[in-house]
Amino acid sequence: MIGVILIGWKQMEASKLTVAIIASTGFGFLGVMIVQLFVELESKMTSFDRIHFYSSKLPQEKSYFRKKVKYGQGKWASEEDATEEAKFDSNGQLEITPDNQWPEYGMVQFDNISFRYRSGQPYVLNEKIGVCGRTGAGKTSLLFALFRLVELDHILQPSIIDVNTGFPIEVDKTDELNKGRVLIDGIDISKVDISRVRRSIAIIPQDPTLFTRTLSYNLDIGKKCNDDQIWEVLDMIGMNEVIASLPLGLDTQVAEGGSNFSAGQHQLIYEATASADAETDAKIQKTIREQIFEQTIFVIAHRLNTIMNSDRIMVIQQGRIAELDVPTTILISENSTFNKLVKSLDH
Repeated sequence: MIGVILIGWKQMEASKLTVAIIASTGFGFLGVMIVQLFVELESKMTSFDRIHFYSSKLPQEKSYFRKKVKYGQGKWASEEDATEEAKFDSNGQLEITPDNQWPEYGMVQFDNISFRYRSGQPYVLNEKIGVCGRTGAGKTSLLFALFRLVELDHILQPSIIDVNTGFPIEVDKTDELNKGRVLIDGIDISKVDISRVRRSIAIIPQDPTLFTRTLSYNLDIGKKCNDDQIWEVLDMIGMNEVIASLPLGLDTQVAEGGSNFSAGQHQLIYEATASADAETDAKIQKTIREQIFEQTIFVIAHRLNTIMNSDRIMVIQQGRIAELDVPTTILISENSTFNKLVKSLDH
C-alpha cells in the first residue's frame, strides 16, 4: 500500500486528488528499481571480490613463482637473470632436472611420512598396488603426496603472491606442518619442477569430467599421440565403433558435461569407475590389467573386487600402512584388517 500525505491542503478537488495518488504510485516502482539495482551491484561486486581473491590472494605453489616473476621490476634486470636464478630452490640448492625418460622404472618410496614403508619392505616397482581402508583412513592423502598437492617440505608450502611485484610475500614457516619426502626412481620429487612431476604421473579421478572441446582433445590433452594411437586405445575400451559412427569422428564436439554421450560411454572415455555399472567397470579393469602392465599403479578402491587382482594390497588405517601383502595372504588371515573389512562390507 502507498500512503499519500498532502500537507497544507485543507481541501482538494477529487480530480486533483486522483491525479496526485496516481502520480505517487510511480515512486513505489522507482524504489523497487533502486533496490534491485543495489542488489545486482552487490552481487557483481561480490563476484569481482572472488576473482580478485583467486587471482592475487590465494596461496600459490612455489614452482610457479619463477614463471610469474616480472623481471625488470625487481632484483632481476633481465629474463636471463631470472631464468638463471630459477635453477635454484629457495634454500639455494640446485634443483634436479631429470632426463626425458624419468620416471623410467616407477620405483616409489615414501620416506618418513604418514605412508612410510615398514622396515624390510621392498620398493614398489612395476607393480599394481590396491589401496583400501575405511573412510577417513588416509587413502587419498597418498595421492596428495604423490602429486604434491600437499608439500611435505615446509619451505615449498604455498605462499601469497604480491600482485604489484610478482614475488612471494615472505611469511614465517618455522612451524612445519608436514614432514618427510617422496622419491620416484631415487629422485626426491620436491626437488623437481612441479609441472614436470605431474606430467609424469597419470591419474584417473573418482568423478568423470569431459571438457567442451573435441573428443580428440579429451582423449589426448597433451597432444602426444597421433590419430592411429587414439583409435587403438578406443578399440581397447570397446568404443571404436561408437566413435566411428559419429559424422565427425574424433573431431566430434563434446557437449557441456559430456551430455551427448551416455553415462557408460562417458566413464569409459574418461576411465572413471566410482559410479560405473558392473559391465563398464569390468571393461575398465580389463584394460588396466592388459594394457598397463609396465607401470607402477596405485588403485584406490571404491569396490574391493577391483583390487583383488593386484600384486599387493595396501591397507591404510589411521594414516598408516596397517598391512601390505599379496591379496590371498591377507584375505585368508582371520586376524587381518583386510579380512575384517571384507566381512564388514559383506554384512
